[in-house]
Amino acid sequence: MPYATTLDGSKFHYTIPPKQINGAHEVHEDPNKPFLIMLHPRVLDSTFFEPQFQDERLLAHYNMIAIDHHFHGLSKISLDGGPYDYWKSARDLLAVLDALQIGRCHILGAQMGALLVLRMAILDPNRFLSIILSPVPPPIDLLPNLREYRGMRDDCRATMENEENEEDTFRPMLEAGRWAYYGSFRQGTSKNWLEHTNFRPSNPAYVEKIFSSLIDRDKIADEDWEKIDGHPVLILEGGHRRRTSGTEYIQHYL
Repeated sequence: MPYATTLDGSKFHYTIPPKQINGAHEVHEDPNKPFLIMLHPRVLDSTFFEPQFQDERLLAHYNMIAIDHHFHGLSKISLDGGPYDYWKSARDLLAVLDALQIGRCHILGAQMGALLVLRMAILDPNRFLSIILSPVPPPIDLLPNLREYRGMRDDCRATMENEENEEDTFRPMLEAGRWAYYGSFRQGTSKNWLEHTNFRPSNPAYVEKIFSSLIDRDKIADEDWEKIDGHPVLILEGGHRRRTSGTEYIQHYL
């Protein structure tokens, strides 16, 4: 498995298209193409981008690499008991790019990945040739959504404490999330949703971190936005995008 190790010993797993893999599973860089870094949504991993890895239009123009960011996928990062820190995660991901000797590049973030991309660009604005966000979460969640997240977290805590079947709580949440991402469209990776997640009762520290990333998210300061003013930014929105809530996701599968 390909990993990039940062100075603190954290190991970040990454995925590259099969056509970019050499015998040692290292990044096979085409010097004539820029890198496109890809960060996946919450509770998923870099396999989220398998359809893009098979897209000849992208392969023709980019060296692609998707990273399992903090606590996701096969990355090996110590879990502490504190809140999720987006800024630390962004700094660590910049260190991953340094470890992989990736200089200026394009970067794409999906959902939680978009929140990390914005902070990475603020911390190192000269690193990125362009920024792609799909979709863009609000600067900070509304109070009704925060109440729902806390309720969902409490349900998960009860399931873990009482050693109840994960089918009762965790699976509906994951299925609801799959509906939120894909709707009625079932692409290749969506059917493997439950196989490619660490969001399970057996990983209580991870579950707490995931909810912290929802509940404890800080707002980017107005002056920080100025640091990426002028960057080319592409925002991708689905054709059926609309405002909804976590409760609606759950009800969709109950």
